[in-house]
Amino acid sequence: MTPQVLLHGHFSPELRCVATVLGHLPVHLVVFDNLQTPPDPAALVIYAYRPGLEHSQIVQALTAAYPATPLVAIGPDYSEAIHRDLSRYPHVTYLSLNTPTAEKLNRFRTWLGLTGPHPLHVGPLTLNPDTGTVRCHERPLPLTATEFELLSVLMEHPGQRFTVSALEPMLSCKGVAVHVYQVRRKLAVLNMDGLLRGDASRGYTIDARTSVRRTPNPSTALRRHLLRL
Repeated sequence: MTPQVLLHGHFSPELRCVATVLGHLPVHLVVFDNLQTPPDPAALVIYAYRPGLEHSQIVQALTAAYPATPLVAIGPDYSEAIHRDLSRYPHVTYLSLNTPTAEKLNRFRTWLGLTGPHPLHVGPLTLNPDTGTVRCHERPLPLTATEFELLSVLMEHPGQRFTVSALEPMLSCKGVAVHVYQVRRKLAVLNMDGLLRGDASRGYTIDARTSVRRTPNPSTALRRHLLRL
């Protein structure tokens, strides 16, 4: 049976980030806001951390609704203020948004009792969320954390086009076009930049169905070099 994971609260940037990571796992996601009529029992409950009285009320309501279910608060980097607030709730686990994707996945798998890697494959590209690595034609593709998240989203849904406005909250960043450019530049070293298609106006997708590995043409490269002189 597919484990159910509950995301409490409005679909905030924190929860969108978590949903993107959980999309790599075989789970059923449910977003809910009304604590008066909570969903059926779940394997894990995640909520966006908000300090103060609001947090106390949310924890009390979630604990009453799901007394035997792990509670995970997602939020910014851990601070002394957050530590003091959460120390009153030893049954709540705090997870920073800045935790690397691979570590997030490992922790979610532990909480959900899931094991085994779930790599993503698109043509010659292989992305391993467990190790946070990407390989193309068995050669490593060095990426920044944001570039890795971008490629994760696109490889999870090959052939599907994502607009910039859709990608920005999922990646929790601006300047998506710049990150796409950097990924393309790195793929171009392996002559596979044709995998990543689209532009800022139409959106982006990754698709290997008609992509071919280009063989560099020495004469073309020479002509380009001469034109730049």
